[in-house]
Amino acid sequence: MGAVLVIAAKDLKQRLRDKSAWIVAVLVPFGLAFILNASIGGVADQQLEIDMGIVDLDQGTLSEAFRGVLASIEASGLLDVSVVDNVDRAEQMVADDEIGPVVVLHEGFSESVTQGRGGSLRVLPNENRPIGSQVVEAIARGFAAEVNAVQLAVGAVAASEPSLSAAALVSIAERAAGIPAPIVIADTETADDGLVGFETFYAIGIAVFFVYFTIQFGVLSLLDERKNGTLSRLLAAPIKRWTIIAGKVAAALVLGIASMVVLWLTTTAVMGAQWGDPLGVIVMIIAGVISGMGVTALVATLVKTSEQAGGWTSIVAVVLGLLGGTFFPIANTSGALSAVSLITPHRWMMRGFLDLAAGDGLLDILPAVAAVLAFGVVTGGIGLARSNRLVRLQ
Repeated sequence: MGAVLVIAAKDLKQRLRDKSAWIVAVLVPFGLAFILNASIGGVADQQLEIDMGIVDLDQGTLSEAFRGVLASIEASGLLDVSVVDNVDRAEQMVADDEIGPVVVLHEGFSESVTQGRGGSLRVLPNENRPIGSQVVEAIARGFAAEVNAVQLAVGAVAASEPSLSAAALVSIAERAAGIPAPIVIADTETADDGLVGFETFYAIGIAVFFVYFTIQFGVLSLLDERKNGTLSRLLAAPIKRWTIIAGKVAAALVLGIASMVVLWLTTTAVMGAQWGDPLGVIVMIIAGVISGMGVTALVATLVKTSEQAGGWTSIVAVVLGLLGGTFFPIANTSGALSAVSLITPHRWMMRGFLDLAAGDGLLDILPAVAAVLAFGVVTGGIGLARSNRLVRLQ
């Protein structure tokens, strides 16, 4: 055991002196997570508010009703409605992008509609604000559809009973307007359960993605030892071969765990990421590092040089990371891609960490932990069976 600790300590000391190890293990993943959260997360967190205008030349009952609709929507924070004096001024403001879309209610609009001659709401779209223009147009269409429904109801009653007075028709129109629509689109807020913020998602995703790159420093050091000629000295020492491998594995384990713990703490302190139950996070980190060691060890037994091993390990890490959803939530996709992602350890690591971030505890993530460990045990077992290739001089 003493020889194992000496070899592990030597490797760790060597890696701590290596600036590239610090860059790959901490600086690059933290910087990338911070940039992704600041850019994509900042845009996604913005609330939509549409700046629109209204030109009310009608000042009638229907225009008053339409302004009431706008006022209720404005109270929700979706609209910011400004009153414009005339059409020419509104057209100029839209052309200069001083305002978003503008709704124009021409003079006599209410009277024309109520007397059955019809009318129209005019929308001046702002081409620079297509989303806002579409929303305002949809609001205008919805109001027009409601007015048409009321007119249709009044017209049907008037046709069946021509003797009804004007006051009776007005009463029917008011009653028709008060009848709730048979089908409505309801707004609702999704529950927060199972959802995490962008800062948390990217902190976890980048940490999971880069852990394989960090681990390879320890596992592939055997190939460097052989290249530099120091492996022959280790083999000549009065220690067993498995001791050399155990020391390298121990160094990789400590390096990988330390890297993820540092990212966990720094993203929590600087970015406000919420990783969840600390005990569950530690268990998930250990499982993830073990899986990375197994995969890296297997790759190392399939190549001859450290350069080849580094290249192949990087390719494997990138492919597994992308398929596992470290940069985007792959679980939200459907079809073959989502199914394929289930055979990657990264997908199960992301599931475990995100479940913890959403409020689950250690017991809830045990299936994910088991799946991640299974990847490490299977690949590591194959790598261990082929480990003689790593501790031979040729």
